[in-house]
Amino acid sequence: QAIEEQNYLIYFIKAYTLTNNFRHILNKHLALYILDYFDISSYSSSPTRYRLINCLVHIVTLLINHPNLHKYQYKGIAYRGLLMNENDLKDYIIGNHILNRSFVSTSKNRKIAQVFADNNQQTLTEVSVLLKYTIKLNQTAIDIEDISTIQDEEEVLILPFSVFKIKNKIENRPNTCSPMLVEIDLEECEDNEQINHENKNIPLRGSLTDIHPNAKWNNNGQTVAGQNPPLSKPQGLYVDDDQTVYVADYGNHRIVAWKSGETNGQVVVGEHGQGNDAHQLDRPTDVIVDKERDSLIICDRGNKRVVRWPRQNGTSGETIISNISCIGLTMDENGSLYVTDWDKDEVRRYRMGESQGTVVAGGNGQGHGLNQLSWPSYIFVNREHSVFVSDFYNHRVMKWIQGAKIGSVVASGQGQENYRTQLRHPKGILVDQLGTVYVADEYYHRIIRWPKKAKEGNVIVGGNGYGAQANQLYSPKGLSFDRHGDLYVVDEGNNRVQRFTIEMPSN
Repeated sequence: QAIEEQNYLIYFIKAYTLTNNFRHILNKHLALYILDYFDISSYSSSPTRYRLINCLVHIVTLLINHPNLHKYQYKGIAYRGLLMNENDLKDYIIGNHILNRSFVSTSKNRKIAQVFADNNQQTLTEVSVLLKYTIKLNQTAIDIEDISTIQDEEEVLILPFSVFKIKNKIENRPNTCSPMLVEIDLEECEDNEQINHENKNIPLRGSLTDIHPNAKWNNNGQTVAGQNPPLSKPQGLYVDDDQTVYVADYGNHRIVAWKSGETNGQVVVGEHGQGNDAHQLDRPTDVIVDKERDSLIICDRGNKRVVRWPRQNGTSGETIISNISCIGLTMDENGSLYVTDWDKDEVRRYRMGESQGTVVAGGNGQGHGLNQLSWPSYIFVNREHSVFVSDFYNHRVMKWIQGAKIGSVVASGQGQENYRTQLRHPKGILVDQLGTVYVADEYYHRIIRWPKKAKEGNVIVGGNGYGAQANQLYSPKGLSFDRHGDLYVVDEGNNRVQRFTIEMPSN
C-alpha cells in the first residue's frame, strides 16, 4: 500500500519511530551488511539471510531515492547522546573518518540528546558521550520531527553510508563530583575530501568501491577511446579520478587522453612524432598519473627510458630512469615507482631520488623457477606493497611479498587441459580488496578473474573469439578499474579502449 501510494517515506519513518524492534533489526543488519557483503560463504549457506540483507538494502535505496525526500532534507547541527564502551571510544581520534553503516538518530536540541547519555545508567566500562554532527550535504540527513510518532525529540535521521571526520574531542567534568562527559565534534566530509582521503588508501588502478566476489560486468563493452584520433596498437592505460582515460598509443608514439563522455581525444604527449629528443617518444607502452606532482610518468620503451611529463603546459619530458626495457609501471602511496624490465626479466622499485632502484621480483635470469620471470609485462602493487607480475612466457601471474626472495603463483595456465580455465600470454593485471586477480588473457582474447587460492579462473569479459563486436576483444593489453569498479580494457587488435560496467550480484 505504501509503495502504491508513493507514500512509503512517511510509512517508513512512522514504523522506524513506532517500535524499537523494527529499528534495531534494520540497523543491526545494515551495520553487518558491509562485512557480510564480502562473505560469500554466508550467502551460499544461508540464502534466507542473504535475501533479508538485500531486502533491507532495497528499503534504504527506495528511501534515499524518494521523489519527496528533498522536502525533509536537513543541513546544520545535530546531536546524539549515548553511553559508549571505553574500548570503542578509543577509535574516536581527531582526524579519523567515521562511516555510518546504519541509520543514526539525532536531535536538533542539545539538551534532548544529552538525556540519552544519562550517567545514572552507566556501568564501570561505559562513558557518557555527546556527538555533535555538522551536516553539510543535501542527501545526508532528513528532518523527521513532523512525521515521527515521537513528537518531543526534534529528531533528525542521518542516513547510512555517510562519512564524517572527527574535528575535536573534549573531556568535560564540571566538578570533581560529576561524572565525565566526552564531547566529540564530527564534520561531514565533502565529496572531494572523502574521495581524496580514500584514494590515498587504494592501489593505483584499483577500485574505490569494494568489489563483491560474485560481481559481474556487462559483457557488451562501450568504446570510450580510440575513435578520434585513431589509435595504433595501444598498450597500457590509466583512468583518472574524473574518469579521464590516458592511453599509451604505441604505434603513433604518443599519449592520448579522452575525457569522460567525449568522443574526441587530445594528444597530451608526443605531438612531434617518433624520436629520442626530450619532446618525443618512441613506442610507449604504459602511462600513469603522479597526482602529487601533477605529471604523467611514461614507459618510453623504444628509447629505453622512463620519462616524467608535466600535465599542465608540458612541452618536454624529463628522463627519470635510463637503460631499462620498460613494459609496465605503477606507483605506491609513498611515491615509489615499480617498473618491469623485459631484457633483464625483473621488476625494480625506485624510491624517490633513486636512480638504480632495487630488484623486488625476478632478477635471477630468464626461467620458470619461483625466483625467476620470463618477459615480465604488467604489474600491480597492493596496499601491503606485494608485487603482482604478469609473467608472459611462463603463462602465469606471480606475487612477491615485500622483501621476499621468491614469489608464488597466484594464477596459471600450466598443467591445465581445459582452455576455458587456461591462461596463455597474460598481460594487464589488477587485484581487488579480496586478493582476487584480474588478468588480460591475450592469446584467448578475454579477461579472467582468479579468486585468491583458487586452482582455476573464470571468464568475466570477452571469451567469444577475437573480433570487433561489443562482446569481443582482440589481444587485450592494459587493464584498469575506475573508482566505481567499472573495468577498462585496452583492446589492442581493435585499436580501442572498452569500458565494461559493473553489475551487482543478483539474488
